This record gives sequence, C-alpha cells and structure tokens, in this order.
Amino acid sequence: MDKSILNRILVLSFLIISLIACNEKNSLDNDSEHTEAIGLTIYYQGKPYFKVLNAKIDTTLAPKFYLQNGTEMLFEVKFIDEDGKEIVPTEVSKNFAWIIDDTTIAKLELLPNEKYKFKGKGLRLGETQIEFRLNHYDHPDFKTPKVPLEVR
Repeated sequence: MDKSILNRILVLSFLIISLIACNEKNSLDNDSEHTEAIGLTIYYQGKPYFKVLNAKIDTTLAPKFYLQNGTEMLFEVKFIDEDGKEIVPTEVSKNFAWIIDDTTIAKLELLPNEKYKFKGKGLRLGETQIEFRLNHYDHPDFKTPKVPLEVR
C-alpha cells in the first residue's frame, strides 16, 4: 500500500475517533444530572407559599414574597424543571442564593448544612425587591426577575 494513502487513512481514522470522543458525555461532567430550572416554589410550614414560573409570579399563591416583622420564618425551596416537576438539585456545584435590594428591610439566611432551606426575618416594615437564584458555582443558572418583598 502506498505510504501517502496509509497516512491519509491514519489521519482520517484519528479525526473520526476524535469527533466521536468529543460528542460522548464526559463522565466527570455529570451532564445527566445537570439541573435546568424554569421556576421555583417556596414552601412555608410544608405548604406552597410563593411561586415564580417562567419569570412570572403565580399570584394565586401570593403577589409578593411576604415576611413578618421581627419574626423568623422557616422556608424550603424547590425548583421547577422543564417538565414542570418540582426538584431539589443534587449537584454539589449548585446552591440557592438571593439578592435583596434593601437589606435593612429583610434578612434571609440558609440553615446550617441545608442548601435549600432558609430562614427569613423582617427587620422593619416596608417593601423592597428580591431576586432568587440557583447558582452553579459562582454564577446563576437560573434567576427570577426581581420580585416584591414586603415586611408586614
């Protein structure tokens, strides 16, 4: 066999193998477990309390995220996947977070050793806005629009 034909076959074989390997899932990435959220439900005392789906507040539950002034309230968050199912992400790289515009009105804090349970407390009467997030390391994979937070 001619050497140039053999070289072409080897290069072509290498390219094909490389393309196939690049298209296969890397087992270290855990892509099959990658949580994609389109919404979230926040539970209070085991019942749905506040919900955002497809960037819209479900006003049948509440038009705002309410906290009581001076009272600590315990919450749990579950995310809604693309199939409409509520899920709790299992990836180590995921965590729940939020941004409150005015932190003198309200305070939220994760419970120790709990990634999706938190406590909230109204610090003074008033309104501000909050954005809830599902972070992947240091950046959000999902975030709600800024929603009203009222302490009453």
